[in-house]
Amino acid sequence: MKRKSVLSGLVALLVTTLSFAGVAAKAADVWDLSTEFNERFIFGKGYIRFAEEVEKRTNGEIKVVPHFGAALGYKSADHLELVGQGAVPIADTYSGALSGVDPIFKLSSLPFVATSIDDAWELYLAAKPYYESFFAKNGQVLLYTSFSPPSGLWAKKPVASVEDMAGLRIRTYDPAGNETMRNIGAAPIQMNITDVIPQLASGGISGVLTSAEGAVSFKFYEFLDHFTEINYAVPLQFLHMNKAIFDGLPAETKQAITEISAEVEAMNWQAGRDGKEEAYSVMRENGMTINTQPPQEFLDALQEAGEPVVTEWLETVGAEGEAILADYKERIGTN
Repeated sequence: MKRKSVLSGLVALLVTTLSFAGVAAKAADVWDLSTEFNERFIFGKGYIRFAEEVEKRTNGEIKVVPHFGAALGYKSADHLELVGQGAVPIADTYSGALSGVDPIFKLSSLPFVATSIDDAWELYLAAKPYYESFFAKNGQVLLYTSFSPPSGLWAKKPVASVEDMAGLRIRTYDPAGNETMRNIGAAPIQMNITDVIPQLASGGISGVLTSAEGAVSFKFYEFLDHFTEINYAVPLQFLHMNKAIFDGLPAETKQAITEISAEVEAMNWQAGRDGKEEAYSVMRENGMTINTQPPQEFLDALQEAGEPVVTEWLETVGAEGEAILADYKERIGTN
């Protein structure tokens, strides 16, 4: 009788233990974060920090799992629909991938509108209400932005004149870059950054429009020998999540997510300000030649090539675009 009682007690204890284990297993809400970029990017490091802080400040109740390099099989162009449906709770999307959905997302990559990180920040603030409205209409919440540092010209040969650009098969990241490069005589091809290495290896392209820091992350210096600093644009990255998931969180958790987002955003923007010289150092160590002062006539020609892009954008967006640029000019003191 005693043996039966002990056995029954052990069974009860085992059931209770398994029950608690099941509760513990379900306690953490796991959010997969999709990004096609790798963790060496400024914003990639930011997503790691975001995940750490969310788990810490929610006492492990929420775990964000970044999936770098399109590991989930999705690229930026897929994210708006997937996050809106809740198929992916949270994702990182670069502005160019959204420009075909709403022209407001062409803004940050318009040629020579914002040529420094400080100016890009002010341009972002001027447009932020429009970005937030867009994501809200698509059932999402904009958590924060990051950016790719000012875009320059990577190439196999020196590029410092209009003649050097003639026929150059160069990768661009959005339609604005395509048009600008075409206007100056190059042969642009728009593609995701994850597709660049195969094209460089096969000779499909011989140049890339991107930042020093971003290209260092992918080791473009193994294929290209020259970089020309032109401060073309500072395109944005957006971290956005499903609104229903966000709205379903307790008030204190939403507040924590909002605070963490603001902190990581500030960290990313400061890291971008500090990162250029580090990238240049890596590039020089790998045998690259960096031209930080191309001829002014070349820069003028590039700006002229980009002017029709800005004009077309304003015609498309209309009063909203004019209001954003007016606000931006007032912020940087050029009115």
